Amino acid sequence: MGREACLSVSHVLLVLTLLLTWSKQCESLKATLKSINASATTDDSMPKHVDIRMTTEDNYDIRLNLERAPHSSVPLVLVDVSKGGHFVTESQLMVPEKNVDFYQDPQNKATLQITRQRNKARENESFDMRGHIVIKGWVYYLNTEQGYEPNDGHDAKYRSDVPRDSPEEVIVESLVGRDLILEKENLFWQLDSDYLSQEVLRTADHAHGEEHLRWPSFGSARARRQSRQQYFIDIVAVVDYSLFMKFKGLNDSWDLQTIYKLYALTFNEVDLIYKALNTSFLLTIQVIKIIVLTTAAASNFSEFYRHDDKLPADSSLQSLTAFSIGQGKEIIGEHDHVMAFTGLDLFAIRQGQPNYNVAGIANVGVMCRQDGTSSSVIEESFGYLTAIVAAHELGHR
Repeated sequence: MGREACLSVSHVLLVLTLLLTWSKQCESLKATLKSINASATTDDSMPKHVDIRMTTEDNYDIRLNLERAPHSSVPLVLVDVSKGGHFVTESQLMVPEKNVDFYQDPQNKATLQITRQRNKARENESFDMRGHIVIKGWVYYLNTEQGYEPNDGHDAKYRSDVPRDSPEEVIVESLVGRDLILEKENLFWQLDSDYLSQEVLRTADHAHGEEHLRWPSFGSARARRQSRQQYFIDIVAVVDYSLFMKFKGLNDSWDLQTIYKLYALTFNEVDLIYKALNTSFLLTIQVIKIIVLTTAAASNFSEFYRHDDKLPADSSLQSLTAFSIGQGKEIIGEHDHVMAFTGLDLFAIRQGQPNYNVAGIANVGVMCRQDGTSSSVIEESFGYLTAIVAAHELGHR
């Protein structure tokens, strides 16, 4: 990315206001899918626009206007250590699947991975959706692949009132008229036009914790975006050994595409946050490489310091910095920022006491530097909180 953006991003910082609460039980919400309308394509590609309408059980109408977010092939590098103590790598190019793409609706703060399903004759198409939606300020997780409840009593109406530059085609959608289950993630957004950064506040009370970050008012962000200079921030994502083992334990159908899709979606969400910034330029956050540390020896920056399932944040960040400019320099390659994700519980020693409410840590004011200091460590939560923390730590740069 250009030097101007490197200097500017350190002043932008994170601009959301988030209220994070902990509860013993996850709440869910039913929403009836009323329609899915997608832009026509002349080839076999995924549609550029997808409009979705759903209604919650309390008759709250949700209309998502999703645009396809560009993403490209990303090298995924598996890292091990030889008996001689040298890194051994195996690289695979993760190519976007033909029937999978990622979408954003900045106005409604929605990010979805959409998977197209077709029958053999290609007479009908349906969509599976996975991602996050903000409803009445609360963040909800939607995953139609996990099932839905039949609701044949609802009348499904296709939406065709949104003008587009290209002709519309109605997707024959098997989910239309069904009741979808949206899982509440206990993250509450408060819109705010204050663009000053704010330190994360996390309390030790897990029953009533609060975390405050800032999100700007969107206003006419879509119109302003057309005239802003665009800069790209290239992220190298590192999956440590503890997290790699968690991926392997997810299910029998686990493969490397699972990791690729997760971080394609995660950085789609981070990118959405930065697209909303009211700046004279447009920041695009993109992951350019994924590094997976497949053994404890390869993941020395975290495994050497771990205590059972705990990881001291300060030590791991310092070790990641050393890895980035040392043995791991050639593996990481050119980048603007290295972001490591761990499956361990981060903690920090403050005033002689361990604080286990640390979600991420980063060096400050070092974006784009190639001396290893442009780096951060994030505790993977497998939810929207990961994207929030990643955006927050990136904002410190």
